[in-house]
Amino acid sequence: MAILLADIGGTNARFRWLKNGKLGTLINYQCDDFKSPYDVIDKVLMSQSQKTRGIVLAGAGPVQKDSLIWTNHPQWKISKKEVKTFY
Repeated sequence: MAILLADIGGTNARFRWLKNGKLGTLINYQCDDFKSPYDVIDKVLMSQSQKTRGIVLAGAGPVQKDSLIWTNHPQWKISKKEVKTFY
């Protein structure tokens, strides 16, 4: 099983898999091509045959209560509770 490392900024969403202490190849998408952070995370999860043990997420924006809201995409919001439910 692998851990998905995600750095979702205002312009780019970058991902790498961490498996057995080794980093996989960089996966990069343009944020403007997606309606939500969930859509881009799903794209990565669906395109790989990795079984996911967890997700480490960094995002470009402030955290309010348990939600992260992107500065460049204010309609984008992700919460710890939702991440646990979906992934």
